[in-house]
Amino acid sequence: MHKDNNRKQLIINLEGNPPSWAYGEKSRNIWYYENSLAEHWIATVEDNKIKITGLDIDWRVIELDLEMAKKEKERLRSQVEADSVLPTVDKNLPLSQVIFNKGEMYWLIGVLENAIIKLD
Repeated sequence: MHKDNNRKQLIINLEGNPPSWAYGEKSRNIWYYENSLAEHWIATVEDNKIKITGLDIDWRVIELDLEMAKKEKERLRSQVEADSVLPTVDKNLPLSQVIFNKGEMYWLIGVLENAIIKLD
């Protein structure tokens, strides 16, 4: 962290070619996560969609509308409660096609909860 005029700045170095929105703007919420393998996940809300991307999926952007986000949040919550890392695959829910570790699932649940509040 760098300190400049009593403000702290967090600098995150991202590998590969993440989308330009991943670098953030002061006017938008950006959620970052780094797993135990130093792989990054990033999410934001833009144009009434939740956008999620990560190094694990070669920075491909997954977009969720409000209804999809609600379903994904409940699916992930059920998966965590069942203590399972194997997803319940649903062709209509794009996050279900990615295998997340437990830390990533907790992060996603938190992101989706906050993003749903913004979109609802």
